[in-house]
Amino acid sequence: MPLHRPREREFDMKLSSKTGDIAGGVITIGIGVFFLIYSFSYSAGELVRMGPAYFPRIIAIAVIGLGIVVIATARKSAQSDDDAVRLISLDLSSAVKLAAGLAAFAAIIEVFGFVPAVFVAALAASLARGEGSLLSKLVICAAITAAVTVLNVLVFRAPVPLIGWF
Repeated sequence: MPLHRPREREFDMKLSSKTGDIAGGVITIGIGVFFLIYSFSYSAGELVRMGPAYFPRIIAIAVIGLGIVVIATARKSAQSDDDAVRLISLDLSSAVKLAAGLAAFAAIIEVFGFVPAVFVAALAASLARGEGSLLSKLVICAAITAAVTVLNVLVFRAPVPLIGWF
């Protein structure tokens, strides 16, 4: 007789990858809808003279589209039971860090300007991913900030102050 008898009905919280992808798509759509609705409190302007809400609306629509693609792909793929992910080990800290980065961008841009807001958002995104040293993340964030700032000034010519305290 074995010393340890397995329980007949063991409570095991499992979430298939398919269900996890669908949930991730729904969460992504929800975040996109939230920022799309929030962007309506600002003026969008026109294509030639973009307002402060023009770019966030485009990004929010793109995020909603990505969420739809994630859900559509998850529905088409057939996942086996072997490809199960434990719900308990589902890491929500990355999603929280990304959402905090977007919220920080929205809060910082009016007070401190475009450059610090982009840097903080890029830093939050890089911190959501656990790989790499802090120095490498800061260098990458600085490069992203420089590239996005050049794009904003030369291509989009958005009327957002680059640095708010000047």
